[in-house]
Amino acid sequence: MDLTTKLSRVSGTPAQPTEHPFTYENTFAREQLADGSWRIRAGVSDNQSSAVRMLSSKLTAPHRILYLLHTSRIDAPIGRYTSAELSAAELDQFLNEFASFFDGDARHDLWVHSPASHSTIVLDRFNMIYLYGDLERLAMLLGNLGLIEVAAFAAPTVPTPHALHYHPEWDETEHRILVALAWHRSQLRPRDVQWWSGPEAS
Repeated sequence: MDLTTKLSRVSGTPAQPTEHPFTYENTFAREQLADGSWRIRAGVSDNQSSAVRMLSSKLTAPHRILYLLHTSRIDAPIGRYTSAELSAAELDQFLNEFASFFDGDARHDLWVHSPASHSTIVLDRFNMIYLYGDLERLAMLLGNLGLIEVAAFAAPTVPTPHALHYHPEWDETEHRILVALAWHRSQLRPRDVQWWSGPEAS
């Protein structure tokens, strides 16, 4: 499996599944949540972490990272790893160092929060990006990246059925990311748990 393959679309039967490369179409949509608040859902075709890095650079420091490790191939403690406050330079260094890992492996979700900007950026295990906060400004920044806003009914969606991939070649990077910052670890919440990753997920 290509190390850049994090998410595949699956066809065929349970006995004979076939995986297909899957990419989003550089679109985004606004969606209302159950509590009445709004967020943006964005599907970036590739280099999703670069989009997160650019968006984060427009938020006011200091920042906090939530690294959500839901699956470990090295028997590391799974959980919600929260950083101390980071400067803009520290955040950028972290996002740059682990960019390929975020883009190409599905064992985690990444959250970047700016308290001063009241904004949060999420890159999830399906390579979907979610944005919370000043949606007008965030939508403008997505437009600058070449994404097109679409109606809610046309919002980017995760393929069904699908498979997520956890590549052994990234195991050493998993170790490095867990010692890269002075994390505070807490338990996963029920919605964080990855119950099924697809047929023969690797």
